Amino acid sequence: MILTNKGHIYACGYSSQGQLGLGGTENKYEPILVEALLGKRVVMVAAGANHSLCLTDASNVYSCGYNAKGQLGLGDEKSVTLWTHVTSLQSKKVDKIFAGGDHSWSILGIFVSI
Repeated sequence: MILTNKGHIYACGYSSQGQLGLGGTENKYEPILVEALLGKRVVMVAAGANHSLCLTDASNVYSCGYNAKGQLGLGDEKSVTLWTHVTSLQSKKVDKIFAGGDHSWSILGIFVSI
């Protein structure tokens, strides 16, 4: 995953589980713009063994790839090849995201209203 200073992601490499989020499982040997996320400003990406996560400036998390252990956070074990919004985190202020072998985690901030 390559994150630009404009908040766009380019993906390349191994994609047997759809972890590039490009809609398929074909390996990519050169960076390809992830068009599914255009219109969102991505501020952080995380790549696990066979899944990927991204965080937008609006504190939304998107995931794609292998999900047999629920590592995408989508509430099931279905793998996806396109970036999918992790709606269980939409009411949270997510500050950072991380992806491991078969797990994902995030650091949540606190919303303060005055």
